[in-house]
Amino acid sequence: MWSCANGGGYYHYYYSVVDRIVPVDIYVPGCPPTAEALLYAVVLDIRQLCQEEGIKCAWIKRDANGLAHLIADQSSEGSSSGQLGGVSWSHHFSLFS
Repeated sequence: MWSCANGGGYYHYYYSVVDRIVPVDIYVPGCPPTAEALLYAVVLDIRQLCQEEGIKCAWIKRDANGLAHLIADQSSEGSSSGQLGGVSWSHHFSLFS
């Protein structure tokens, strides 16, 4: 999780750094990392999982007024629909529209 734990930091050639023992998908910079860096890593991990599994992911983004908008994952294209907070939604998206 932290730079010193997964990449070694000052202890790069020490025997107990995580990435030499366990495969690491995403490195989070900072020792300790900021909350924003951890949340960004979680989002990247979810996107990577969706791509690997072929799952269409939808994301909620809030504008300056606090209104929520459904946006499509830009790595995917096609149609998606579902239920969010009791509200049904449907969205068509394409990378090259």
